[in-house]
Amino acid sequence: MPTPEKEAVVAHLRDKLAASPSFYLCEFEGLSVSAMSAVRGKILEAGGSLEVVKNRLLGIALGDLECGAMRDHLSGPTAIAFCGEDAIGPARAMKDFAKGLNEAGRRLEIKAAFVEGRFFATKQAVALADLPPVEEIKASVVGGIAGPVNALVYSLSGALGDLCRTLEAVADKRASEGA
Repeated sequence: MPTPEKEAVVAHLRDKLAASPSFYLCEFEGLSVSAMSAVRGKILEAGGSLEVVKNRLLGIALGDLECGAMRDHLSGPTAIAFCGEDAIGPARAMKDFAKGLNEAGRRLEIKAAFVEGRFFATKQAVALADLPPVEEIKASVVGGIAGPVNALVYSLSGALGDLCRTLEAVADKRASEGA
């Protein structure tokens, strides 16, 4: 029989899952409280939040959602990183933090991701962390669109300037011939 505390945890997880367009499951081992606080801080700076969860309760919370494939990754010590607007930042924060874990028996690994309605298994989820920041991607797209347009504007302005100078020279020549 479920206890009120467990029901509250499941309700909390359901609310967080419904409010978050993207989230990551990660497995951790041998991390101290201060290390977990540090990774939470890094994820918070990246626009997300991290919670350690019980697999069974998270499985219940995932029940009605379209991310049922996540249940296959609910084993071992699990934490869930909820993302805000930037779905890549928290993954990058986890991956960067994991690189700094040099001691044996200490690890933090991304197990799976659910980003913008799409499930990503382990390799794909880890690859998401290697993507550039969202603002950089937007800037690349805008630059790719604006580059040819700017080149066209400069070419046309150069041609228009040449035409104006030619017409001015013709007008000056006719004026000097008429005088």
